[in-house]
Amino acid sequence: MSKEPLISVIIPVYRVERFLSRCIDSVIEQTYKNLEIILVDDGSPDRCGDICDEYACKDQRIKVIHKENGGVSSARNAGLDIAKGAYVTFIDSDDYWDKHYMDEMLRLLRKHDADIVRCDNISVFEDGRVDNCEPRFEKVCFKAEDERNYSHPYYRLACHMLLISRKLITDEIRFDTALAVGEDSVFVTQLLLNSRKGIVYTPQKLYYFVQHDDSSRYQKNNSLLEAFYIRQHLNLPEKVYQSWASDFAERCCIEYIALLKEGVYENKERMQQIVQYIKEYKTYGECALGNGGTARMLFRILCVSPKLFNLIYKMRYRN
Repeated sequence: MSKEPLISVIIPVYRVERFLSRCIDSVIEQTYKNLEIILVDDGSPDRCGDICDEYACKDQRIKVIHKENGGVSSARNAGLDIAKGAYVTFIDSDDYWDKHYMDEMLRLLRKHDADIVRCDNISVFEDGRVDNCEPRFEKVCFKAEDERNYSHPYYRLACHMLLISRKLITDEIRFDTALAVGEDSVFVTQLLLNSRKGIVYTPQKLYYFVQHDDSSRYQKNNSLLEAFYIRQHLNLPEKVYQSWASDFAERCCIEYIALLKEGVYENKERMQQIVQYIKEYKTYGECALGNGGTARMLFRILCVSPKLFNLIYKMRYRN
C-alpha cells in the first residue's frame, strides 16, 4: 500500500482521437505512481471511447465514464463526482505532461504548505514549432488573505496546470455548465475564496499545450475577457473586485484596439460589447491608466464616442 497520497487526474475527452494516446501515456508514465486516472468520454463521435476502454484494460488505475455530450464543464464535473484523491488535477485530452509533472507539483505544494500549485507551459504546434519562451513569472507564493491572489496574471488562467487540494472542492463548487466561456476561471476563483493556505506559482514548464486546428485554444476566443465580467457575480471582497475590475477595463481596451488594427469590422457586435464593458468599468479603467496622459484621454474618448476613437486611432497610427 503506497504511503503517498492518492491524486485524481480528470481528463475530459471529446474528438481528440489523434492526440488522446499521447495524453494518456504522459499520465500513466509519471514518475509519481499513486494516481486515479479518470477518463470522461463526453459522447465523442470518433474512437475516443474505445481508446479509453482499451487503456482501462491495461492499467487498473484508469476509470472510464461514458456519458452523453454535455460540454467540457459537464465532463469535468462528472470526474469530480467520483474522484477519491486527496488532490485533484486536470489535463486537456490533446495536451500532455512532462514525466515529472506530478512529483514536482506535489513537492512544491508540500514545501510551501499551499492549497494550490501552478506551473508554466510550453506550446507545441502541429508543424513542429515549439514556443518555449522565457518563464513569464518568477516563483511566488501568495497566501489566501493576500489580494494579489486575485490580480496576479497567472491566477487568471484556466484550471489545467493546477494541483488542487481536494478539501477546497466542496459539493457546492463545480464548473458552471451554463457558462459558454470563462467557466474554469470562475471555478478557480471559487477555490481561492475557499483557500486558507494560498497558491504557489512556479516558472517550471511541466505542461505541454498542443495547438492545432481543432483546438479551442487555437481559435480566437475571449474566455479570459468574459471571465472577468462574470466574476462580478461571485461576491468578491471590495478590494479584490477593484483590483480585477481595473485590469478588466484595461484589457477591454487592449482587445478593442487589437480588433481595430486587424480591421475586424465584420465583428462589429463584439466591438460594441467591449465598449459596453468599458463604459461599465470606466472608473476602474481610469484608475488603471493613472493620472493623465494620452492613454487616459483615448480611454475617455472611447467611452464617449467609439467612432471618434476609431478615426483618431487610424489617423495617429495608420503607419
